[in-house]
Amino acid sequence: STSLLIVLLSSIYTFAQITELSPYSRFGIGDPERGEFVTQFGMGGTGVAVVDGVHINPLNPASHSFLRSPAFELGLMYERLDVSSSEESSLNSTSRFNHFAIGFPMWKGKWGAAFGLKPYTTVGYENTVRTFDNGIDTTYTTEYIGSGGTNTIFLAISREFTLHEDTSKYSQDNLLSIGAQMDYIFGSGSSERNTIFPINSGFISTRVEDATTANDIRWVNAGVLMRFFLD
Repeated sequence: STSLLIVLLSSIYTFAQITELSPYSRFGIGDPERGEFVTQFGMGGTGVAVVDGVHINPLNPASHSFLRSPAFELGLMYERLDVSSSEESSLNSTSRFNHFAIGFPMWKGKWGAAFGLKPYTTVGYENTVRTFDNGIDTTYTTEYIGSGGTNTIFLAISREFTLHEDTSKYSQDNLLSIGAQMDYIFGSGSSERNTIFPINSGFISTRVEDATTANDIRWVNAGVLMRFFLD
């Protein structure tokens, strides 16, 4: 039912806020996500034209008309990040929700549709910098902390056209599929900057908090997919 779907998406959204640990996600609205599912991850992020009839391809909305049965996919991600410079290095790891999607064929297999939820950007960092100020003869600490990110709810539909019908026993028809996708991007990221002075230094420690919220609709994300068999 509709109520159950809303509760499910709300729960997944909560898990989606468990984000990465990357100092580069401090800039803008976070590190952009590529949007792949399990099949695309297994091919190094490629697969715009890959269809097999049983998996959802989020990289091309035209692929959904090739689904031959309902498909469901739920993905979790484990990331391990090693960041180093000439002076220091850090090794972090995190696990989080990656995506949820349902796809299904419609109208005698000529149409296909899919909808789901996936991350759009992720924010997650915690950096500490110690600075000695000659002017005040004091060493103070600055902490940079951020979390959150944005997500995408997508709805895609595609239509398959037969360019040439193969009447042999192999049924290798030449096909053209056209698809379109609408994305609703939402979420928020928070950042915190703490300046901490030593006790009895004569200076007051400060905290600055910022939050960025995104809500937008990307109306058209179109795709075309063709399948040809050579005689």
